[in-house]
Amino acid sequence: MPISVTISRKSVTEVVVLPEEYVVYVEFWVGGFVRDRDVLGALFNLTEGLLGDGKGLRELHKSKRISWIEVSINPVNGRSRGLLKITCKLSREETALVAAAIEAVDRVSRFDARFAVSRIESVADEKRRRVRRRALELLQTIREGR
Repeated sequence: MPISVTISRKSVTEVVVLPEEYVVYVEFWVGGFVRDRDVLGALFNLTEGLLGDGKGLRELHKSKRISWIEVSINPVNGRSRGLLKITCKLSREETALVAAAIEAVDRVSRFDARFAVSRIESVADEKRRRVRRRALELLQTIREGR
């Protein structure tokens, strides 16, 4: 959940929404054999202008608001199937917009393609879950006297 900070200066109040870090997981299917750079090229080129103000994934990646795009591809019967893992430092709303823009990509190289977001994780929430889980394990070892 983004943190809102209210700043007051001479009766002017401004709300600043700080971005969180999210990881977007996207499954994709392509009607022919493609490489990771083909998929990245399609994402950068076909999302151009879809995110408002003429922006696309390329601009967000250049500005480090999308920090990492990991592509894994498995060829299956002359087609390609894969997974994207995209790490971004955006607000919840911006992250949802990026995910929807990725799902709008329908071609990779000269082949038909389909992209589907499987899940979006908040990095902070996942860290909290891991810490809680580990704390319970440590508490159990203390109780058992190990």
